[in-house]
Amino acid sequence: MISLQTALIRLGLALVLGALVGLERERGERAAGLRTHTLVALGSCLTMLVSAFGFADILGTRAVELDPSRIAAQVVSGIGFLGAGTILLHKEVVKGLTTAAAVWVVAAIGLACGAGLLLEAIATTFLTIIVLTLLQPLRQHLLRNPGAVHTLRVKVSATEGTPLERIYDTCIRAGAKVENFEVQLIDDKQTLNIECATKGAFQLAQELITLRKDPAVESLSINLYSPKSANAPFPLFPESSNGEAQEGQ
Repeated sequence: MISLQTALIRLGLALVLGALVGLERERGERAAGLRTHTLVALGSCLTMLVSAFGFADILGTRAVELDPSRIAAQVVSGIGFLGAGTILLHKEVVKGLTTAAAVWVVAAIGLACGAGLLLEAIATTFLTIIVLTLLQPLRQHLLRNPGAVHTLRVKVSATEGTPLERIYDTCIRAGAKVENFEVQLIDDKQTLNIECATKGAFQLAQELITLRKDPAVESLSINLYSPKSANAPFPLFPESSNGEAQEGQ
């Protein structure tokens, strides 16, 4: 039988470790943040405590056989339903897989705390935070490989009379291969959609983003697509109004 003090220590540690991972997800405004990860770790820890020690009073009773791992094992499969709620499919792009994986890892951390594997739980927490914080910049660096050919898709909405031709000229001067060029005119507003392939995607984006200073430009969005998949957009400058553009994650 476990003492109340030991149980509280394990529950408290699970709460803190879950909160640490949750803070990282909360910082990125993910679907599951601080409260979700904290509750998952706390609930998983309590489940393990109940599974391992909650039936100690009936152990040894005739015709009663208990497997302490059965209740805890259900957390591994059951947490999948919660993780599925963080996964979204938008325009053929899957989002939320990393957050779902973080929820799953936090559940394992909670189980480890409940089982008394405190050092292992602490180590896993810090390794998880390292993965979430350091691998994202590494991924962005790989996507920004200047030697790779990326697809750049630009959409600009502006009032009539704005020289949108300079966007095309800028792409040509940068050595980009224009694959699609479409201009729509509705009333006094022009909408330009241009798609080009280039090795200097980020340099070209920096040149095009200066258009946001033009008072006639109402919105501007620039998306970078991986050379491996045209369905994997990396938003350099998500669409915004009033000619302002912000760099995305």
